[in-house]
Amino acid sequence: MAARRPQQASVEVTARAENFNSLTLFKAGVNFAKRHYLMTSFYILGLLIVQFATGLAVSTTQRHQFDQALGKIDFVALEKAKENAFLGTSPQLL
Repeated sequence: MAARRPQQASVEVTARAENFNSLTLFKAGVNFAKRHYLMTSFYILGLLIVQFATGLAVSTTQRHQFDQALGKIDFVALEKAKENAFLGTSPQLL
């Protein structure tokens, strides 16, 4: 068997340390899942729901009605109302 170079030995030590750290974290995760199986199950269920649930589709008529409603908003008056509410002043009557 050939003698190991010092550089090769340090690389192997670093690799073993990284492997030990990741194995320790994995074991900690498994132990947590075993102790808190209900919470872990609901968490995984929530992730699956978020991933695969598509929600309700909006029809073209609903989208058109929403766009019309947005078109009717007076954004200048809305901004004035926000400023008055923030500053605590009463709205001025037109």
